[in-house]
Amino acid sequence: MNQFFGGDSWRDCGHVDLVDRPPALLLAYQQVVRPDVADYAIPFRVFEDERKTILYYLVHLTNNDLGMRKMKEAMVRESRDMTFWPVTVRPPDQLALDVDEDKPYPSLQEHLIEKYSGRQLSFLELLNDDYPDGVWLEPAYRSALGALERPDEGEPTVAVTRERLTATGRTATRGFKYSDEIVFV
Repeated sequence: MNQFFGGDSWRDCGHVDLVDRPPALLLAYQQVVRPDVADYAIPFRVFEDERKTILYYLVHLTNNDLGMRKMKEAMVRESRDMTFWPVTVRPPDQLALDVDEDKPYPSLQEHLIEKYSGRQLSFLELLNDDYPDGVWLEPAYRSALGALERPDEGEPTVAVTRERLTATGRTATRGFKYSDEIVFV
């Protein structure tokens, strides 16, 4: 374990309950490799069957943001004999609720407001910051942010600056490009 972690940081997970220890170890490993080995380290549980028996853990390391997002999309959307789910500190039954949630993904909206309140960042910066640790894919971010920008009721909780033009030459008012600036109010 010392060789795998490059030290004894894994020992900090010894106090964690046995059931929660594998995810805790993987999250600790992410913290070890992110600064020096790879910009992105996304761990996945690989389930053997519908009963969610863990077959093994897979950690995808990359320095490329697009590679990180594509790997997560491929793993989450895979539906053959094995089911892939991103590792989180939440129980698998709660994870399934988030993934199966309908548009505009209220749990993602709540998460984004809580994490980014008062911040301004581009859509790409938001994806690169949040994507590795969340359970949602890019289309869910687009839907959630769109609903936060134009809520059915109440005031918007995000403002979006779009500098691109539509086919008619007007400034775009919907959709998200990676360069669009998002302000969480």
